[in-house]
Amino acid sequence: PTPPTPPPQPPQDIPSTSQEALDVCAALTRRVEHLEHDKVAQDLEITKLKTRVKKDIDVAPTVDEGTEKKVEYAQVACDEKVKGRQAEIYQIDMDHASKVLSMQKDEPEVHEAVDVVTIAKLIIEVVTA
Repeated sequence: PTPPTPPPQPPQDIPSTSQEALDVCAALTRRVEHLEHDKVAQDLEITKLKTRVKKDIDVAPTVDEGTEKKVEYAQVACDEKVKGRQAEIYQIDMDHASKVLSMQKDEPEVHEAVDVVTIAKLIIEVVTA
């Protein structure tokens, strides 16, 4: 007969694995605390900046209507210049929309002409039949 084998010993690394898990948990907890502290500091900085902006807006000089119109005119002129360049580059007919709209205005006249031609064809068919 063979001698009985002793029961297996529990691995010795389990306590160290548990300790590693505890160490990681502690490190993550410290990291969360640091992040929360940083967030509070950022919130405070944002509040300070908002206060400065509000003060600057309250102190900012008002723009008179004439200056406002000049700025608006300059923006419109610049936009038109850009549109013109884009139209040239992409070979876009800037008057296309107005041409289409004018064609729609003529539509009743076109329908009337088509009706006249259709009636004339019917009359010719009846007469030649």
